Amino acid sequence: MGDIDTTHPIRDALRRPAVWLLGAWVIGTLLGRWVEAEWWVWPAAAAVTGVCSLGMLHRCRRAAAVALMLIAMALIAGGWWQVRDRRMADSHISGAVTNEPRLVDLEGRVIGDPYVQRAPSDAMGRFGYAEPSTRFVLQVRRWHGSENSCVMSGRVAVKVPGADWRVRNGDRVRVQGWLNPLHGPSNPGERDRRWMLTKQGIAGQVFCKNRGNWQLLATADQHGAWWTDWRQRVSDLAARSLRRGLNEQAEPAHAALLEALLLGRRDRTADDLDRAFRRTGQAHLLSISGLHVGIIALGAWSAVLVIAGRPSGAAAAALAAVALYVMVVPVRVPLIRAGVMTAVCFAALWRGRKYSAVSALALVGVGVLIWRPWDLFEPGFQLSFSIVAGLLLFVGPVSAWIDRRPRHPPVPVRGGWRRVVGDYLSVNLVAFAVALPLVIHHFGLVSPYAPLVALLMLPLVMAALWTGFATIACTLIWPPLGELIGWLLGHIAGLMAGLIKGVALLPGAWFDVPLPGALWTICAMAFVVALLGGVFSRRRLAMGAAALLLAAWLVWPAVGQRIDLPGVPRPAMQLHMLDVGDGSCYVLRSEGETWMFDCGSSFYTAVGRRTVVPALRKLGVMDIDTLVISHADVDHFNGVIDVARELDVVRIVTHRHVLDEAEQKPWSAAGYLIETLRKQNIAIACVERGWTDAFGAVHVRVLWPPDDLQLELHNDQSLILRFEAAGRRLMLCGDVQQEAMSAMLARGIDLKADVCDLPHHGSFCEAAPVWLGRIGPRIVLQSTGQRRLKHDRWAGHLTGIERLATPRTGMATVTFHRDGRIDASALFQTEPGE
Repeated sequence: MGDIDTTHPIRDALRRPAVWLLGAWVIGTLLGRWVEAEWWVWPAAAAVTGVCSLGMLHRCRRAAAVALMLIAMALIAGGWWQVRDRRMADSHISGAVTNEPRLVDLEGRVIGDPYVQRAPSDAMGRFGYAEPSTRFVLQVRRWHGSENSCVMSGRVAVKVPGADWRVRNGDRVRVQGWLNPLHGPSNPGERDRRWMLTKQGIAGQVFCKNRGNWQLLATADQHGAWWTDWRQRVSDLAARSLRRGLNEQAEPAHAALLEALLLGRRDRTADDLDRAFRRTGQAHLLSISGLHVGIIALGAWSAVLVIAGRPSGAAAAALAAVALYVMVVPVRVPLIRAGVMTAVCFAALWRGRKYSAVSALALVGVGVLIWRPWDLFEPGFQLSFSIVAGLLLFVGPVSAWIDRRPRHPPVPVRGGWRRVVGDYLSVNLVAFAVALPLVIHHFGLVSPYAPLVALLMLPLVMAALWTGFATIACTLIWPPLGELIGWLLGHIAGLMAGLIKGVALLPGAWFDVPLPGALWTICAMAFVVALLGGVFSRRRLAMGAAALLLAAWLVWPAVGQRIDLPGVPRPAMQLHMLDVGDGSCYVLRSEGETWMFDCGSSFYTAVGRRTVVPALRKLGVMDIDTLVISHADVDHFNGVIDVARELDVVRIVTHRHVLDEAEQKPWSAAGYLIETLRKQNIAIACVERGWTDAFGAVHVRVLWPPDDLQLELHNDQSLILRFEAAGRRLMLCGDVQQEAMSAMLARGIDLKADVCDLPHHGSFCEAAPVWLGRIGPRIVLQSTGQRRLKHDRWAGHLTGIERLATPRTGMATVTFHRDGRIDASALFQTEPGE
């Protein structure tokens, strides 16, 4: 390996032509995404720039020639993005995708490894049921119509209900189902699944009603896809051998952890353990990456070197081990990058030649972006290449700073352990520092203990990988020996799981921060590079000032909403209606205080953890002063516990019938909710009509239900709250129906409000039009799923009223200004019928 200048690593990297090539390609890819132009404009501009570069070279102006050539490469990258991103031909399946579901009959080949997706578990998961589903990508070959069939191209994502292990990579299948368009995020903070699928060439989603809606026409080996079939068989054989070697000696959660760690099969990993890995900053251990490849290669190289004593033979063994490993784990970008890097490294050792690891990494990066340019915007790509680049450039300088003895001549053997410890510490510190800005940018999570946990976990991971593959190999050859090694492997898995769970429970093990923008992340990465590169070695004051500035910039969205700035008008109240399907979750903010009205859904699983918490982080909400539970239906509170675990919830406000339900039916969802909230020491207040409170510039009053009226249905006992700010009124109504509406009208309750929600997610009853007329709103809110809008009985009663319905708007925001103005906005906007 070529030596890296540990004194000036950045300067050394900038001398590598491959690094400049990668930089030009990255810039070109960004331009290709952001600049709209015909695809042919890019190569034409690149050709002109290339000719100018040759002209400059002819005039011996080398610097200008190189600069123009890099610009030409950037233009080629932009054109390549446009070519990969352009609209498909008429024979492509994308031409058949419409805004409305469409019944289709498709034939094609399965691409990639199918997987079974189980419903993500949450705190209330035991009170709902969402069956698992089998998912795979279909490379479409033919479209079967009612009268004839035609050739069709493109890819679709297929979802089949239930766990169906029959479908395999490379199989030729036929599916019948509903073709739906890809949908983008409907709340801030959600991952853009449409973007991810589109950049894999997937044009739509096919939902099969039952398992009988797909048929196997030919297996992979029967129609020539022998490689994928053989690879799948090898992977399955390794998984069976691992389970047999463990021989039920390991707990199911530990066995699933080992399958994820060794074979990249994460679908069986327990949610609580997976969450603990993420919170402690060790989630990368569960995704096959360069770390795993490096450990496998190092183990094979060391073993053969000790036995045979021949470096060339050890290098060949390492290459063979990596090749075999790639056959049994899912193919991912980090695996490809690591495989190529490892192959280059050990091929050079085999041939006795030197090479530049930085240049090799840069060329691999260019190759990946040519193959899959959209990976540039994926967290995995960014983290993978950034961390490896940081290790290559900065481990030497950081290790030299830890152990300041001169490295030439070599230190005596008795002092070598200090060098090893210094290198080990520097690897963990550099990886943590480089990854931190990207982790904050994509996930809004900081794990202060991550470097320490990594120090303890790495030896266990190395032991688990080596012992795990020894278990697999020995089980195939002599099962009793495999089971003996499997006993040791099970204990190693138990140590890893115990360590991760224990650290995750420590105070301050992790905390959320607002998701920053790209500019903050770029500045933070520049600071880390300057820090590790020695730029601040004699500029301690500048280093401290830069660190404080970045920290203040990061936390400002959360702190800024609590501070009044002179001359900057702030709204009296702001309401966010999150899109949770058939459920409701309203977030109200005023002068730095936050209330939430309901938090649940019957449509989304794990709605608190997967939808509400990311949205709150993106909005800069770090704690909730009051969380209102309108009534005892689970679709209004099944996200509360997860939100209370992730954020600081000061108190819960609800009606007594919720507490009565919990006491009378302790086994029910309400019983579990109240018991869990009390264990978390969250105050619970019971309120009824007439109760008042205030937060920020908002006055709150409970309008319903009264204490002197017995109501039969939970829905009619829903709390109705009126929020008044700047002379304007907002009313949130829970799930009230006919009986409650009629009683309110009969009692003459003042229902006037400028904004209200349509009760029960927009369900219609006989008293609803008169009741809405008594309110007289300018804006109505509807938190619902698509189903209610297809049979919309409200349409004729909302003339002249602005309607915000989550299937058409995603998250909607209503702002109440201090001068009495009311503004409404939406994350997106679609017209009825689209």
